[in-house]
Amino acid sequence: MKQCKSARSNSDYCYYFLVDRSIFRLLLRGSDYLISLSFFSHYLKILILAIWLGCSFVFETNAQCQVNGKILDISGEPVPLVNVLLLSPADSMVIKGAVSDDAGNFRFEQVEENNYLLSASFVGYVKYIDRCEIICNSAITLNPITLLESEEELEEVQVTAALPLYEQKIDRMVINVQSSITSAGNSVLEVLQKSPGVMVNRQSNAILLNGKSGVTIMINNRIQRLPMEAVFQMMDGMSAANIEKIELITNPPAKYDAEGVGGIIHLIITQSEDAGTNGNFGLTAGMNARETLGANFNLNHRRNKFSYFADYSILYDHNVQVFENNFTVNNPDFVSDFYSIMDRPFKMTVQSFRTGFEYDISPKTSVGSLASVFQRRWDMEATSEFNNLITADSSSNGTIKIDELNVWNHFTSNIHLIHDLTDKSSLRMDLDYNLSRNNNPSSYALNHFYPELQRSTFEMIDMIKVTPITMKVAGLDYSYQPSEDFKFEAGVKGTFSDFENDVEVIFTQNDIPLRDEELSILAF
Repeated sequence: MKQCKSARSNSDYCYYFLVDRSIFRLLLRGSDYLISLSFFSHYLKILILAIWLGCSFVFETNAQCQVNGKILDISGEPVPLVNVLLLSPADSMVIKGAVSDDAGNFRFEQVEENNYLLSASFVGYVKYIDRCEIICNSAITLNPITLLESEEELEEVQVTAALPLYEQKIDRMVINVQSSITSAGNSVLEVLQKSPGVMVNRQSNAILLNGKSGVTIMINNRIQRLPMEAVFQMMDGMSAANIEKIELITNPPAKYDAEGVGGIIHLIITQSEDAGTNGNFGLTAGMNARETLGANFNLNHRRNKFSYFADYSILYDHNVQVFENNFTVNNPDFVSDFYSIMDRPFKMTVQSFRTGFEYDISPKTSVGSLASVFQRRWDMEATSEFNNLITADSSSNGTIKIDELNVWNHFTSNIHLIHDLTDKSSLRMDLDYNLSRNNNPSSYALNHFYPELQRSTFEMIDMIKVTPITMKVAGLDYSYQPSEDFKFEAGVKGTFSDFENDVEVIFTQNDIPLRDEELSILAF
């Protein structure tokens, strides 16, 4: 019920719907089966907590812990910049990744208790791989890993470009997505979940970089000026097959400081600099609890003064979330009990299309434009069943049926002009336009039955939420670099935004609909 959270918190809503304004309120009407109001008030808090957990997103209940380790050479000296991977023993899929620091230390965050393969590799050393069992009782420190120097002697040396999965640079970590087949088959969000220093919270749609919030998302040097919830969902449906690399910028350049205090995650989409026309096409198929299907392609053309690109991806995910909980209260002469189970099957379809061009007007001036369209459709029909034993002679049971649709539509466009004033200075002008719309209707059907009273109640709660967002940005940037060691940048930017959040809540009791004026928020 969090879609109305602009007015109340999630827990406040659940209490308001399930107690103040719903059928649970009937339990407070002096029933002969209640021992005392104080006892019921105490038990009701437990009941509401259980229902609230069922209404929220599913919590990850598997034990998780932090895993620390160290990389040494044969002489006991630390080895920095080693790619360390935690792999699935079944298919060698990357679960977590890290890069050792100057002291040879590495760390994995939020590792689930399980058996893994531990891999460590670096140029000039023999690749290390061994089995690793993680038992989560506290922070775990692995035995030091010793890498042996490679002693292979080759008669002929052939140099090939084989990039490691993770590259540590001065101000950023680079994830070469195309270096891993398993990474390219995931979504962008799944790749980030496995990346060093990145923590992804799917429940709150939050991303932390090295423990800091306020992360900015950038695609091909263009900042995504959308709500984090929308960007989060976009990356969840964006195929990593179209991503060349991801940069985790922990120390952003000065011109980005005002955009995000937690760092920048820069997605670089595959584009060819070669003359001519080229492209690629891919299909994705998988199975979790249900099927996952996807397709993607990109097309690049470059000839003389003109170049353009286009890419498209679609991902369909049909999955199941099941949440079960049980609360027991031990009283001196009676044990009260509450049990509920929620089945949340959902279908998610994400589509993304980007296109753009660039034209060189003269050797010193170029103009370009790009546009992107994104849609995420999430559809769920959930059922929650509960049994509630309040006292020895008072019980209740019921069901809550939830229908929810959450559709995000985004359109973004950019026009830019770049002019080289001299060989050492340049001027760039940008005009950006973003249009987003979120449609999030939902309905809740509550059936409640009291066996001892032989009484049943029914109530419907319908909520309509529409959120349009419009944003216009104009910017002018100047760059001057007289030498390789010195660069000066300055600029000015103006942002104009318009945001609305229309929410309407309707209660239906005894076939009579009633609009709740307190919870309904309409923009005029």
